[in-house]
Amino acid sequence: MTHNDIFDLNRFQLFFRRHLFLNYKGMLTAFSAISGALIVIAVLTSIGSGILDQESFIVISYVSLFLGGAIITSVSFSEMHKPEKSIQYLSLPASAFEKIFSTWLTTTVIFLFVAVAFFYAAWYVASTLAFFLTDSSFVAINFFNAALWKIIGIYFVVQPVFFLGAIYFKGYNFLKTLLALFVISVFQSMFQTLMGLFIFGSPKFFESSSWDGLGYLEDTLLPIIKIFGFYVLPTFLLIVSYIRFKEREV
Repeated sequence: MTHNDIFDLNRFQLFFRRHLFLNYKGMLTAFSAISGALIVIAVLTSIGSGILDQESFIVISYVSLFLGGAIITSVSFSEMHKPEKSIQYLSLPASAFEKIFSTWLTTTVIFLFVAVAFFYAAWYVASTLAFFLTDSSFVAINFFNAALWKIIGIYFVVQPVFFLGAIYFKGYNFLKTLLALFVISVFQSMFQTLMGLFIFGSPKFFESSSWDGLGYLEDTLLPIIKIFGFYVLPTFLLIVSYIRFKEREV
């Protein structure tokens, strides 16, 4: 039987179970705290009006999903950065790909599933409490709509940035990744402004309806940018994360 140094299903399952066992308490604690805050906010706001504000609850849930996902992803490789644990972690009988894939799977698919489950539970707990405390009607909620799938799609695009930051930075990974994103956005804005000034004579050439190439931008360049942003860039960041992890192993 040929030995596979990149991916072995049995070896991956063992490492994945270990990873879940070490991290599930932190994830459940975080979601319990977020759900508790959502319940309290929803019930308190229903006291005066007599109804639960479903729209505000969903918006706060989406914000919590992004913020919680970014924080959890940022600390997902904490073992690797701690001197007392790094040698043990890096020497575990699992390939770099298996460790990367296991962590990514936990911070994306499993994280999103657990998040939506907790948000559903929080809403129905809040709705039940409001029913008994304020005589408000019991209202069902549906998270699985077009807006949720759009949010999930954006999460899959943004999450690899914090995934790379979790591997690249040592300590304060979340804050350092935010700082890096801020610096990149500033340089991107400066570049766009300079391109507009030198080529089109206006720093806001993208907003000018009189620009002859606006139709070309919307019909051709914009779809290309979307493909790059939603598929190419996240994949590239995950590949860079894998390369960085391999360098750390050496």
